[in-house]
Amino acid sequence: AEVEKFASTVKQFQTIQKDAQAQAKQILDSEQLTVERFNQIQQSQQNPQAPQPTPPITPQEKQKYDRVVSKLEELRQSTRQKMDQALQSEGIERERFSQILAQVRQDAELRARVEASLKQ
Repeated sequence: AEVEKFASTVKQFQTIQKDAQAQAKQILDSEQLTVERFNQIQQSQQNPQAPQPTPPITPQEKQKYDRVVSKLEELRQSTRQKMDQALQSEGIERERFSQILAQVRQDAELRARVEASLKQ
């Protein structure tokens, strides 16, 4: 029964993560930033000593970047809440889910049982 609950939670997590990825792309698109340019700006923000990206970051791009970061943080929090709700709906504590996940990674037989449940 616990394997079934775990697999059901994994399915829900996959859907939640797929939706979050689509929303993240929409956030970037709405600010007209490519993933590549966003990553360049982010690297320069995290390491001011690094060489500036080419072309240099414009003040407008920095504003767009700041808005994207804010929206992505909201999305991250929302995604975490949805995942918590999925755990709650299946009656699995986050810690227990993590324990099962660790076992699934180490135990081929258990992994096969979970994979079979995921295909149902």
